[in-house]
Amino acid sequence: NNMKRNLSIDLVKGIAMFMVLALHMHVYRPFGMIPSYVYGICGIAIPLFFMVSGYLMYGKLVDYQYIKRKLGGVIKFVYITITIFLLIEYLNGRDFHYRTYGSWIVQKGYFWHYWYFASMLFIYIMSPLLSKLMKSKYFEFSILLLVVLCSLAFFLDYAYNWEQKYVKQTFRIWYWIFYFLIGGCIHKYQGKIPELSWYIALCALCIHIVIITLELFGSMTIEYYFGSASCILASICIFIACLSTRIEGKISIMFVSELSKLFLPVYALHTFLIKSGTIIIGIIPKSPHITIFVNYIGICVSMVIISMVVMRIPYVNKIFKL
Repeated sequence: NNMKRNLSIDLVKGIAMFMVLALHMHVYRPFGMIPSYVYGICGIAIPLFFMVSGYLMYGKLVDYQYIKRKLGGVIKFVYITITIFLLIEYLNGRDFHYRTYGSWIVQKGYFWHYWYFASMLFIYIMSPLLSKLMKSKYFEFSILLLVVLCSLAFFLDYAYNWEQKYVKQTFRIWYWIFYFLIGGCIHKYQGKIPELSWYIALCALCIHIVIITLELFGSMTIEYYFGSASCILASICIFIACLSTRIEGKISIMFVSELSKLFLPVYALHTFLIKSGTIIIGIIPKSPHITIFVNYIGICVSMVIISMVVMRIPYVNKIFKL
C-alpha cells in the first residue's frame, strides 16, 4: 500500500543519509582513514539517492509546474544556504567569496558536496523526456543501453582514468540518468518483483566491498565504481530489500518517517561538523577503528539533533523543503 511504499522509500533515504556521513568522513579524515570496507559500503549512497528520485517521479504528471517547482526548490535551497554561510563568514572577518555561488556546480569550494544538486537540476530539466521514456516501449531497452554505456565508462576509467582527468562528477550524467531510470523501473515492476531478503542484499554488497578492498580494478576511488556491475547489483539489491522491509509499530514508523525529512539539513551542515571534529576523541581508547566508529556515531547523533532543531524553526525549515 502507499504508506508501506512511502516508509520503504524513507528507509532508503535514511540509510543513504548515514552512508554519506561516513563517506565524507573518509574525505576529510579528521580521525584517520576510514576502513576500505566501510568506504565501499557507503559508496552506494549516491546511486540510492538517484534511484529514490526516479522511483518517486514514475507515474507522476511531469508538466511545466512540476519542473518549475523542482528547479525552484533546489535553486532556493542551494543559494539561500550558501548566502547564509557567506554572511556568517563575512561577519567573522573573512572575505565574502562570491565564487562560491558557482563553484559548487563543478565540485569545488566550501559547498563542493552540492554537486549532487547540480546533477539533479540536469535531471529535472530532462524530466519530461525521462518521464515519456519511462512510459514508452523503449524504457527497458534504454536501460540496457545505459548499462553498456556505464560499463564502458567504468572500464575506460580503469584503463585511462578519463573521468578523473576530464569529467567532473556533476557531469557524469550517464550514471545519474541510469540510476534514476532504474528507480523508475523498480516502481513500474514493483508488484512483479519478488521480495528480497537482507541476507541476499548484504551478500551482493559484500561482493562489491571485496572488489573495492582487494583493488581488483586498481586503486580507483569509490566514485569511479558507479558503472561497475558490483555497484549496480548492490544498489539494486539494497533498494529492493528496503522495499521488502515491513516497518511496523508507531515508534518505528515515526523514526523512519521523521529521519527521512532530515536529509537536506544533514546534507547541508554535515561537512562543517565533520571538519571541526568532535570532543569525544580524546576520551576513548587509541584504537583507530574504535576512534572512528565512536566519532561516527557522535557525528550521526549530533547531526540528527541539530537538524531536528533546525526543522522546528519557523521559516528556516521552509529552506529545507524542496
